[in-house]
Amino acid sequence: CGSLDDTDQSKDRRVVRMRGAVIAPEPVSVEKIQSRAKFDEERRARVLNPKNPGIDYAALQTQIAEKQAAAQAAAEEEERMAATLRDYDRLTVMNDRQQAAMRTARLQDVISYRQEHQRPELADSYELNSKAKIDEAPSEDFGVSSLRAFDGEDLEFAARKKAQQQQTQQWTAEAEAAAAAAAAAIEEERRLEFANLTATVAAVEREQARGASLRAAAVENAKETNIEMAAKRREAERQERLRQAEQAEADKLAQLSGPLLDENPARALHNGKILADRYKGFSQEQLDEIYATQKLQAGELAARKEAEEEQKRKFMELQTYQAAQLHLADRAAARLRKERAAQQAAANLAAAEDRRGNKGVPQGVVTQNEISDSFFSQFGKSHR
Repeated sequence: CGSLDDTDQSKDRRVVRMRGAVIAPEPVSVEKIQSRAKFDEERRARVLNPKNPGIDYAALQTQIAEKQAAAQAAAEEEERMAATLRDYDRLTVMNDRQQAAMRTARLQDVISYRQEHQRPELADSYELNSKAKIDEAPSEDFGVSSLRAFDGEDLEFAARKKAQQQQTQQWTAEAEAAAAAAAAAIEEERRLEFANLTATVAAVEREQARGASLRAAAVENAKETNIEMAAKRREAERQERLRQAEQAEADKLAQLSGPLLDENPARALHNGKILADRYKGFSQEQLDEIYATQKLQAGELAARKEAEEEQKRKFMELQTYQAAQLHLADRAAARLRKERAAQQAAANLAAAEDRRGNKGVPQGVVTQNEISDSFFSQFGKSHR
């Protein structure tokens, strides 16, 4: 059984398997659960804060730091695994060299034995160069010099070599399985981190969309209110014109159907109006007074209309100013979102370059036949 690295101090809570040994992850403590709950509550408060523009920068920076720490821990774990594999490889090479030296020594012993004891001139009863005599002779009559038997021959070498090869293959398969399990755990952790980041970005986008919809609803409501007020004003003006027309028509009918003109000036006024069909006529002084009163009323009417027009103009200017302010606010918000997206893209690109650097890829080098996070980071995205 090979030696195991000390995983008690590692933050990677995975089950490490190597050469049949199993190390279970340490249980989650109550302090960690409470710390995680407190972190989630603070982050939720920051996201729901109306003064916050909608992006939790602290959480994003924390996620980036955690991702970098996880990448560094994974690189350290891979380095420890590689060091262990190198140690096993050195042991295997040393074992192969020792076995090769043993085989060379045995072969040298066989060659020495042959040169010393199996020369042709040492044959005692049979001619070794005659195949017919050797085939006709019984096998028990042959000695060591007959080349039928060898002193010190290793008959179990093939079986022992095959067992050693099987043992090496089994150890290699177990090492590959342990490395694959560690890589799968790292990939799963990265997938969960990416899912959390995607959920956070989606929540921020939903809040931004809700704010935009509320602003659009307020603008639309103001527009509808303005339209209703203008319609009511036009309807009131139309009703006033109809009333004046009806009054003029009634005056005409009263003049045509009324009695003879009277000389009493008191009957010439009714509800502030001059009844031309009730009075025979006015003197010049009365007419001048009436004309002055009418002129004064006309001036008051013009002043009232001018005040109404000034009020309308101020109202339209206020509406125009509010619309311009809303437009400027929308443009400022769009520029802010664009700047934040650019900053996020730069941060994502830097994080991707750091990950590539941790994996041993030089900065600026594009991996062949692979589209990494660096490619999508320059567009402000992390995937298609």
